[in-house]
Amino acid sequence: MVKTILRPGERLHQGFKLEAGGGTPIEEALREVARQMAPWRQRRKIVILLTDGEAPDLTEETKAAIAEMNQAGLELFGLGIQNDSILDLLPKSSAVIDELPALPAALFRLLGEALLRKRGLSQ
Repeated sequence: MVKTILRPGERLHQGFKLEAGGGTPIEEALREVARQMAPWRQRRKIVILLTDGEAPDLTEETKAAIAEMNQAGLELFGLGIQNDSILDLLPKSSAVIDELPALPAALFRLLGEALLRKRGLSQ
């Protein structure tokens, strides 16, 4: 199941609770995000895919969804939590952490590299 947690500009409330239900419907999630972001007029649209699971739907359809997002100008980055399946899905724009306290630094590093790459400043 794919569920929108926050919309742009919304703040996470203290009563936030999300329960895992098993399965990682990555293709479905990517297509839903692309649909929601399509009308946005921002110059850059960055999508961060956080996952702690396997990618059971790493199929041609999932690869096609990623290609369509790239073609639409969406920049997709992934972060795996205690699981490195994200590296198969996004080998050039993902990272893996083993503990949640490493999350802020990993996101900062991943997005920092992406911003530099976009400006042509990295190797």
